[in-house]
Amino acid sequence: MSGVLKLGSTTFGTENNGKIDLTNVGEISYNNHPTFFAYLGTKQTNITDQTYVKVAYDTIDIDTHSSFDISSFVGRYTIPSGCSGTYQINARVTGWAETDTNLRDDHLYLRKNGSNYEGVANRWNVNDIAHHSNVLTTIMNLNAGDYLEIFCFINSVDQTDSTVMSKTSDLLVWSPTLFSSGWEEVERLTTFWGYRIQ
Repeated sequence: MSGVLKLGSTTFGTENNGKIDLTNVGEISYNNHPTFFAYLGTKQTNITDQTYVKVAYDTIDIDTHSSFDISSFVGRYTIPSGCSGTYQINARVTGWAETDTNLRDDHLYLRKNGSNYEGVANRWNVNDIAHHSNVLTTIMNLNAGDYLEIFCFINSVDQTDSTVMSKTSDLLVWSPTLFSSGWEEVERLTTFWGYRIQ
């Protein structure tokens, strides 16, 4: 039995009377497992009715490898170099028809390298609602250089009032008295996050 500890091709520690001595190893780096969390900081209003539109996640909370783009390709996450593996990817998109109960369809799509990978779709037909959150969670194998984006598809009866919500106070456009009637501010209603699991 070998008296050393190996991570990949790197050996840590030495054998000392049949035991592994890690006294002088120092910090063991686990740097190839990136994590990111981004959200929509301001409501997105450039939503063309019944059209696939990329969600422009514009605020980053966590980005361990500086791989989330909020400038050139807003809302895009690219798998960093040396970090190919299996990832858990999650997204939430809160669609809203600003004219009260006008929301008829609300879809969320995860795209990998520009192509649809997985999605969530809801339709209310004539039983329209005001707003709704779609949530997607998946596990996928990704290679360095692969990029991920979230798209939405919203259909409102009015066809001109589709919005992606960032926080509850966005609804004040619709009802200025919401908070006086007991509503509380909740942010991060539209989020995108993930991490490498192996």
